[in-house]
Amino acid sequence: MLKNVLRVKLSNNFKRFKINPNKTVDIESSTCYFLDVPEIPSDSFRSATHFPTILGRYLCLIPISHDRFRIFSIRTVLSVIALVCQIIMTFLSFCWLKETGANIFKGGVVLFFGGSAVTMALLINLSSNWCNLLNKWEQVEGYFGHQKNLKLKFTFISILCIIFSMVEHLSYLLTGIITTERENSHEVFEIYVLKMFPQVFTVITYNTWLAVLVLIVNSVSTLTLCFSDQIIIMGSLALGNYFEIFNERMKTHKGKNLTPDQWKTLRVDYTRLCNLARLLNDCVCHLLCVSLLIHVYIICVEMHQGVVRTNEHFSLSHYVHAILSFMVSSLRGCLLCLCSVKIYENSKLPKRSLYEIPQQSFCNEVDFFLLQIQKDHIGLTGSHMFLMTRRFLLTMFGTIVSYEILLVQMKGYSSRKNP
Repeated sequence: MLKNVLRVKLSNNFKRFKINPNKTVDIESSTCYFLDVPEIPSDSFRSATHFPTILGRYLCLIPISHDRFRIFSIRTVLSVIALVCQIIMTFLSFCWLKETGANIFKGGVVLFFGGSAVTMALLINLSSNWCNLLNKWEQVEGYFGHQKNLKLKFTFISILCIIFSMVEHLSYLLTGIITTERENSHEVFEIYVLKMFPQVFTVITYNTWLAVLVLIVNSVSTLTLCFSDQIIIMGSLALGNYFEIFNERMKTHKGKNLTPDQWKTLRVDYTRLCNLARLLNDCVCHLLCVSLLIHVYIICVEMHQGVVRTNEHFSLSHYVHAILSFMVSSLRGCLLCLCSVKIYENSKLPKRSLYEIPQQSFCNEVDFFLLQIQKDHIGLTGSHMFLMTRRFLLTMFGTIVSYEILLVQMKGYSSRKNP
C-alpha cells in the first residue's frame, strides 16, 4: 500500500482514479503524488473489443475469449482445421505454380493462402495471450480512465472492415460467375469452380463437396486477414489515444513548479504506457508484417494490371473487381498504417512540454524523463524489423510510386519498339 500520499484538491471537471488494493502497485517511491486526470466517461477496452471478437469467433473461427484460452474447445479445433485447410491450399498453389509457370498474378494465390495460414497461426497464438493483454490494459485504465466512445469506434471499424472485405470478395466471385460459359446450366457450378481454383483441381479430381469446402476456405481466409487488420487498428487507436491523453495532462502542468516526486509520478505513468505498448507490439508485430506485405502486394499487382494490361480485352466485371480490390486494400492499408504510426508520434509529444518547463523546476527526474523519451522508440514494429513511423510510410509510398513510374516507362519503351 502507498503511504504518505499527498492529497490534491479536486475540481469539478476532474475525478480521482483509485488504485485497486488487490493489484500490485509498481511505483518505486513510497511518496508519490496522485495527479488529477480528466474524467472521460465511457467504455473499457475489454468491453469495447467484445463485439469484434465475437464476430471473429463466429465469422473467422478465431478462438479469442475474454475469460481464458481453452486448447480443447470447439473454437480452437475449428481454427486448427481451418489452418490445416489453408496450408493444404498453399501447398496445392505451389504445385500449380511449378507446373504452369510463375508470374506476378499467379503468385498472388500463394501469397493469399500462405498469408492467411500464417495469420491464422498467429491469431491462435494471440488468443493464448489475449487475456494477459486485457489484464495489463485494465491496470493502465485504472490510472488513466476509460476512453470516450471507444466501444462505438471499435464496432464501427469492425463492421466497416468486414463489409468492405466481403464486397471485394463477392466481386471476385461474381466476376468468375459472369465470365463462366453457360452452355450447360447443370455444369455451371463445376465450370466456375474449375476456372476460379485451378490450383486445386489440376491436382485433385473434381468433387462437389470438395468444391464447396474450397469456397468456404477461401471465404474464411478473406475474413481472417480482415480480422487481423481489425485487431491491429483497434489496439493502435486506443493506445495512441492514451499517449495523447497523457500529453494533454502534461500541458496542464506547463509553467508550474512541480516537485521531484510529482515529476516521478508523471514519468512512472509514462513508463506504464510504454510497457503496454511493448506488450501490444509483442502480440501483433508479426501480424502487422504479414498484413503490410499482403496489402503492398495487392496494390502493386492492381497497379501493374491497370498499367500493363490496359490494351488487352478485359470485361467490365474484371475492371470493377480490380477497382474494388485496389480501393479496399488501399483503404485498409492506409487505416492500418495511420493508426499504428499514431503510437510512435504521440509517444514523442510530451517532449515538447518538457522543453518548456521553468528552469527552477529542472531536477534529476526531469532529466531522466527527457532522456527516456528521446532514447526509447515506442511504437509498433513489423516482426521487430522496422518501426512504424512517418518516415517509413513515406519511404514505402515512394517505393510504390517509383514502381508505377517504372511500369509506365517500360510500357512506353515496349510500344515504341514494337509498333
